[in-house]
Amino acid sequence: MTSKLLKYELKSGLRSVGIFWLALVLTAAFAGIMARVVSIIDASKAELLFSLLNSLSSVIYGVLIAVIAVITLVLIIQRFYKGLLQDEGYLMHTLPTTKSKLVASKQMAAIIIIILSILVITISAFIMNIISDPASCLGSIKGIFKAVFHEPLFLLYGFEFVVLTIASFLVVISEIYTSLSIGQLKDNHRILLSLIAFFIINVIMSAIGTILVVQLFRMGLPSDLFSAIETLGKNLTAQLIILAALIIEVVAIVIFNLITVGILKKKLNLQ
Repeated sequence: MTSKLLKYELKSGLRSVGIFWLALVLTAAFAGIMARVVSIIDASKAELLFSLLNSLSSVIYGVLIAVIAVITLVLIIQRFYKGLLQDEGYLMHTLPTTKSKLVASKQMAAIIIIILSILVITISAFIMNIISDPASCLGSIKGIFKAVFHEPLFLLYGFEFVVLTIASFLVVISEIYTSLSIGQLKDNHRILLSLIAFFIINVIMSAIGTILVVQLFRMGLPSDLFSAIETLGKNLTAQLIILAALIIEVVAIVIFNLITVGILKKKLNLQ
């Protein structure tokens, strides 16, 4: 059932953002071609024309990236709000599955769309650069590969960065879902209440973070950290810090999900 729910969510989401992915890749290719032409031609009038086209396509490219980011955020909110808290919820909540799986399917679909959006943006940037300046682009790629082979831990840190980034996105998604769930407890002004809940949650999280930092400094964290670096080495100390950050994010995800699922089970107020 979870896989079917995930497919349904992905189909709904991809229909909305897919056209912008295609437009971004085509615009990147066009911008790359214009930049390449400008670097080759000598005629002043033609150069001015292609320079204008290059600038225009670059602006459109940047706007499309912003549009994709906004649409992705709107999709995350819309698919959860309409799918579980409004009309669609009457059908979704009658399916033979648990509330936690309903939430999980929407979380997985959201994170997949975010990852795909980042990949599309990365690929489009590569296309634009490889067309406009192949030598420089290939040189940069060679430099990255040299750095990887020169520093074996480069891949490990890269992988950990990806995992932490995905976990951070999941924290934000889970926080949004919790805020929307709290907002639907009332019949009126649900969106406003959700925004207020989101703001309050962030204030609470910031306060907890500040308290933890203050307590760590009172316990002598700076001296302990330097001592750990001297004893364990920079790499092992960094791994411990990354692990601690990941644990904190997982705990936050679990807490938000428990609150969201609890509200959907006991305080669901469909409209």
